[in-house]
Amino acid sequence: MEFLKVKSGNYQNYMQSLENDIPLSPRLKLLWNQSYVEEGYDLENIPDTDNKKVISLYPRSFVTEINKLDSTKTYDFNFRGAIYIDNKTYLNRHWIFDFANQHFTLDSYFHATDKRARKSKFLPAKKAHTLIGQYDYTFRKRGFVPKEVSVGKRAFFDREYFELMAKSKFTLCPAGDALWSMRFYEAIMSKSLPILERKEHTGRNSLEYQIGYKFLLKEEKPEYREEWVEDNYIKFLKFQTLFDKCL
Repeated sequence: MEFLKVKSGNYQNYMQSLENDIPLSPRLKLLWNQSYVEEGYDLENIPDTDNKKVISLYPRSFVTEINKLDSTKTYDFNFRGAIYIDNKTYLNRHWIFDFANQHFTLDSYFHATDKRARKSKFLPAKKAHTLIGQYDYTFRKRGFVPKEVSVGKRAFFDREYFELMAKSKFTLCPAGDALWSMRFYEAIMSKSLPILERKEHTGRNSLEYQIGYKFLLKEEKPEYREEWVEDNYIKFLKFQTLFDKCL
């Protein structure tokens, strides 16, 4: 297996073929159940999400732990996540290399965390990733990748991941293996301003688009706006937690 060569025509056709009404992923289902359990629900009374359009939820414990983290903005930009784990993810995330080359500084943080970045499964003698700057920690650190562990372990609270976003003004939020990524919500929960390739990457369905989160597109000037961050956080608590719904 080799990674797909990205050509503008093929990439656009691929992007147009993706669905915008995406069901809850296995990890989001775990977090959905955990959100209700932490508010006192029994498992049998948790609302079913099969074949239903819902807004994804995060449990109270995640918000509580993030609020304990150091949120001093010591980084300007960050990306920490899988890139080479599958072809769809690679296609959706290849733009972050150009962005990093243009905007990342010594105060930035870049880290490809998937195993293939360090040693390709299909090319054992080679590494899939090439370092892109002094801010690139790919070969210096390891990271948690939900798709590299069993489903039951994917609700793990990755403290390093969330602390990095909490310390960053901007978080790159490319799509993953679908036209969306949980990173978008998690950056907002960590009070970091998301940067995306396309506005369609802000959610899984029309309900999540309607939340009205503020973000920047990759071609826009990266200007940090504290009022946007705070507005996003208020909306996140209202729509993506059960804090006001289980009183």
